Amino acid sequence: MRQTNIRFPALFLLSIVLTYLYAINFSTIEFSIYIGIIAITSLVLVKWGELYSFFTLITVIFASAFIRMYMAFTNSPSAYQMHILTEQTLGMAMVLSWWLLIVYTYREHREREKLQTLLESLEKIDPVSGVLTISELIDELFYITRTLSRRGEPATLIKLTIKGYSGNVPQKVLKHIGNILLESIRVGYDLVGREGNTFFIVLQGTDTKRANLVIERIKERIQTEKHINGKELLEQITFETIPLTHDFETNKNLLLKQSENI
Repeated sequence: MRQTNIRFPALFLLSIVLTYLYAINFSTIEFSIYIGIIAITSLVLVKWGELYSFFTLITVIFASAFIRMYMAFTNSPSAYQMHILTEQTLGMAMVLSWWLLIVYTYREHREREKLQTLLESLEKIDPVSGVLTISELIDELFYITRTLSRRGEPATLIKLTIKGYSGNVPQKVLKHIGNILLESIRVGYDLVGREGNTFFIVLQGTDTKRANLVIERIKERIQTEKHINGKELLEQITFETIPLTHDFETNKNLLLKQSENI
């Protein structure tokens, strides 16, 4: 990362200098051709990657240089031949410098995306709603499943989905729903997680019949919440109870399947 940060300003300055020298010494048509080559190789880079982009760059600029040089050295005076040689050399250097600059930028962007994805996967608490992230919920589900299996107790997954909004649910609503759910469960015993507009509540030692009582308690809290219009919000919420098993992989796949259907 440090090496890239050092090279980037130097490469950017080199690209500017080469572009300036080319623009003031050669025609607009030739300059436009090289700009087109840069644009094409950039599109190839984004769609198919660096290797294909590099092959496209080398193929196009060398093919163009060969044709121009062949025509110049067969039927032109030596002064024009040197002009074409200079133009091709400077043009190729300009295109290559811009291509390297774009590659560095593209790599930096991809690296940032990877780090952001990694950071999100490592986060334990959803910053909006205050409940667990889906990855942390799955991790905690592993230990709960072992406990349930040892005790021979049932467990139920409640799926609460907020619908009826065009686009994403407002963060204010997600925050209040998260608070309500955390107040409706047994702290340190049951779990609440979120993925998108859906909340997942894992209830230990609870069958689906008793889980329905929890759902009714949640509905009452939503209706009496002062900071949101609970009655209208309930019309946009659906509840679903799903029995959990004593096998972690089964429970994990069930939770992942439910989150994929969001």
